[in-house]
Amino acid sequence: MNDQSALQQWLEETLGVSPLPEEALSPAVLPLLSALRSRLQDTEARLTQTEAALNFFKSATDAMPNPIFLKDESLRFLFFNRAYREFFSLKDDSYLGKRIFDLDYLSDEDRHRYHREDSAAVRNLSTLRYETSFDGPEGKPVDALYWTKGFEVEKNGQRGLVGEIVDISEQKRTQQELSATDRELSRQKLLFTVLVNGTSDIFVLFSAKNYQVEYVSPNIEILLGLSPDEVMQDIRKISETALNLDSEPLPGELASIPLGGSIKILNEHLHQRTGSHRWYLKTVYHFFLDNEDKYVLVMNERTAEMEAQQQLEIAMELTQSANRAKSNFLASMSHDIRTPMNAIIGFSNLLRHDSDKPQKVLEYSRKITSSGQHLLSLINDILDMSKIETGKTTLNINEFNLSELLEDIGTVINPQAKARHQDFEVKSSGLEIDRVLGYRTRINQILLNLLSNAVKYTPEGGRIRLHIAQQGRTDGKMVKLRFEVSDNGMGMTPEYLEVIFDAFTREETATASGIQGTGLGMAITKNLVDLMGGIITVESEKGKGSTFAVELSLQTAEVDSDTDFWSDNHISRLLVVDDDEDICRDIEAAMAETGVHVTHTTRGQDAIVLIEQADREGTPFDMILLDWKMPAMSGVETARHLREELGNRAPIAVLTAYDWSEIEDEATDAGIDAFMPKPFFITNFRSVIQHLKGRSATAPEAEAEAEESVLNGLHILAAEDNELNAEILSELLELEGATCEIAENGELAVERFKRSAPGEFDVILLDVQMPVMDGYTAARTIRLCGHPAARTIPIAAMTANAFAEDVQKALDAGMDAHIAKPVDMGVLIHTVAELLATERRHE
Repeated sequence: MNDQSALQQWLEETLGVSPLPEEALSPAVLPLLSALRSRLQDTEARLTQTEAALNFFKSATDAMPNPIFLKDESLRFLFFNRAYREFFSLKDDSYLGKRIFDLDYLSDEDRHRYHREDSAAVRNLSTLRYETSFDGPEGKPVDALYWTKGFEVEKNGQRGLVGEIVDISEQKRTQQELSATDRELSRQKLLFTVLVNGTSDIFVLFSAKNYQVEYVSPNIEILLGLSPDEVMQDIRKISETALNLDSEPLPGELASIPLGGSIKILNEHLHQRTGSHRWYLKTVYHFFLDNEDKYVLVMNERTAEMEAQQQLEIAMELTQSANRAKSNFLASMSHDIRTPMNAIIGFSNLLRHDSDKPQKVLEYSRKITSSGQHLLSLINDILDMSKIETGKTTLNINEFNLSELLEDIGTVINPQAKARHQDFEVKSSGLEIDRVLGYRTRINQILLNLLSNAVKYTPEGGRIRLHIAQQGRTDGKMVKLRFEVSDNGMGMTPEYLEVIFDAFTREETATASGIQGTGLGMAITKNLVDLMGGIITVESEKGKGSTFAVELSLQTAEVDSDTDFWSDNHISRLLVVDDDEDICRDIEAAMAETGVHVTHTTRGQDAIVLIEQADREGTPFDMILLDWKMPAMSGVETARHLREELGNRAPIAVLTAYDWSEIEDEATDAGIDAFMPKPFFITNFRSVIQHLKGRSATAPEAEAEAEESVLNGLHILAAEDNELNAEILSELLELEGATCEIAENGELAVERFKRSAPGEFDVILLDVQMPVMDGYTAARTIRLCGHPAARTIPIAAMTANAFAEDVQKALDAGMDAHIAKPVDMGVLIHTVAELLATERRHE
C-alpha cells in the first residue's frame, strides 16, 4: 500500500472522511496530512499513558490507610481516596467538585476554620500540621494528626492543596498509659528512697544462684560498718559480723524456704568500726523473678527493744515524727515545684515548634528563664534543711516590677486555663506605682496557689479573674495593695470556710469530684501572708464560686523619672480605645503626670471620628492604644479603619489580656504595630515606645550589654568533671567572646596551671565536687604551687554547693568568689568584672 492509500484509509477510519480525489492529495498536502496523523497518534499514546498513570495513582492512594484529599486553587475537591470516604462515611464521589461549605459531615465552625486555613495554605504555599479530633467511622471520636500543604505546578503556575489525616488515637492512649506508669514508678522509687534513708532497716537482694548480691541499701555502712561494695562481693560478710554464728542460716536452710515464704533469725551483730553491739531481726523472703529464684534479706534493728522497751518507743516516735515532717514538707512543695516546671516543659516544646520565629523564640526563652529562676528559688529553700527541722521560713526582700510579676503569673496560669477552656483575665484599678520592694517569690507563690486552685475547682468554660488594686498609701513610701482572685466555680460550704486555712483539710465535694490535692495549699498561703504582715480573706457560695483577697503593704521603689522621655519620643497626644470605662480612666490617671494629653472612647466607631476631628484641627494623635475585644466594632476592625485614616503616621498598640501568639497574625494584617498586656503599666508602655523607636528596651539591659564585654578576649581555666556542664560553660563563654580550657578534675587543673605562662589565664573557675582532687584542695594547691601568678590570679568556686557555709569554705580555701549553679551569666559576668577590678587595684 502506497502513502496515498495509507492516508486515505487513516482519514476514513480515524476521522470519518470520505476518500479524497487523487488530485486533492498534491505533493504539498501529503506531508501535512502525514504530520497530522503522526501528531494525533502521539497524542493518543500520551492520553493512554496519562489514563494509566491516573488509574495507578488512584489505586495506590486507595491502598493507603490514611485519608488523603486534593483540592484545586478554588478549594474544590479534586480527589479523595477510599480511606477518606470510609473515615467520613461517604457512599460515593458526589462531593468531588464541591467546596468545604457544601460538606454536611462537618460543623459550620469547622467548615469556616478549615476554609481559612486552606486559603492561607494555597495563598502562601505553606504547610499546616497540628493535632485535632474528628468524629470518625460510626461516630467514634478519633485523635488525629491533620496535615495540609499548598503547592504550585511548575509548568503552568496552577496552585492546589493536598492533605492527609493520620489516626493517632492508639499512640495517644499508649502515651498516656506510659506517662502514668512512669509517674507511678518515679513515685515508688522516691518513696522507697525516703523509707530506706529514714529508717534503720537494711535491704539486700540476692539470687539463689551462687547467692550473688544484686542490691544492698547504702545505710549498711552506717549500721554495720560494712561498705556496700564488700557486701556486693560476698554476702557472707554480714554473717561474719554476727556474735552467734550458730544462729546464722545455712545454704540448705535458705533452699528449703518455700516460694512466697520466709524465715526469721534474731541475732546480735558487731559494728565493724565502732565495736558497738546491735540486735537485728533478719527476715529472708523467697520469691520468683525474671525466671529465677531470688531472696530478699531485710534486717530490722531491735537493739533498743532488747535493752529497754521505753527507749524503743521514744526512738520510734522520733522516727515517725521525722517521717511526718518530711512527708508534710515534700507534699507542700510538690505543687510549687511542678507549676514552674510545667511552664518550662511547655515552652521548651513550643521552642522546638517555633524555632524559625526569632520573636517567639526570644519570648519563650524569657518565660523559660523566668520560670527557671522561680524554680531555682524554691529549690534553694528546699535545700536549706534547717528550715525543715526548725519549722522556720525566711523571706528575702528584693525590688521587682508588678507588671513582670503579673506577666510571669499569666505565663503559668494561661496554659492551665486554656486547657480547660476557661476565661482567665487580669485587671487593675487605681495603680499609681509599678516597682516595689517586697517578697516577690512568696507573693508569686501565693497568687499561683490561689489561681491554680481556681482553675482546678472551676468547671470547663468557667471564668477566673485576678484583680490588683491600690488602696492608698500608708505613709510616704508604703503602698497598700489588694490582690483579688475570683472564679465562678463550685464554691464552698460555710462549714468548710471555717477550716479552709487548716492543714490537710479539703472539701468533701472536691474529693467526690475527683480533684486531687494535699490539703496544704491554703495553709501554706495563709502562713506566707501572715509572715508578710498581710491579711487574707475568702468569700464563697456553694455552686456560685469563690473570691480570695490578699492585702499587703509594700514599700515603693525609687524610680528614675525621665521627664523628657515623652517629648524626646514625640508623644504628646494619646488616644485610648477600650469598652471598659474604668480601664480608660486608670490609664488617664497613670499618665496624668507625664504631660501627655489622653483622650479616650469606649467605641471603635467614635475612635475614627476622633482621629478625623484631630487631623482637621491640626492636633493629630501621636499613638493609639486599642483594646482587642470590643462590642459592635472589634479591635481588628477598628485598627483597619484607623490605619486607613492614619496611614503609617501613628503607631497602634493593641491592649489585651489574651495570648499575643493567638492573635499575632490577624493583628499584624490589620496594621497593629505592637502588643501590650493588660493591665496597663507605664513601664510597659515606655518599653513599647522604645521598641517602636528602635531604642533599647530598658536601661538595665543596656548595662548588661556593657557588662558582657568584660569577658571579651579573656582566657579562662575551668575544672568541671561533668561533660554536659563543661560544654554549656564553654558555649556560654564563647558567646561572650571568651575562650575556655576545661580540666576534668582538680588535679588536672593544677597541673595545667603550673605549665601555663604568666598571664596565659585570666581567671580560674573550680567546681567543688570532683574526682581525684576536689575544688577546695585544688585552690589551696594552686595558691602554694610557686607559679608567678599563683597568689594573684582570680579563682572562683562555681558549684551547686550554694549554702552560706559553702561560700565561706570556698573563701577559706583561698578562692576569691563563689558562683552558684545553675550558672546565671549575668552573675558570672558581674563577678568576673569585680575580680578583675580587684586584681588591677592590687597590681
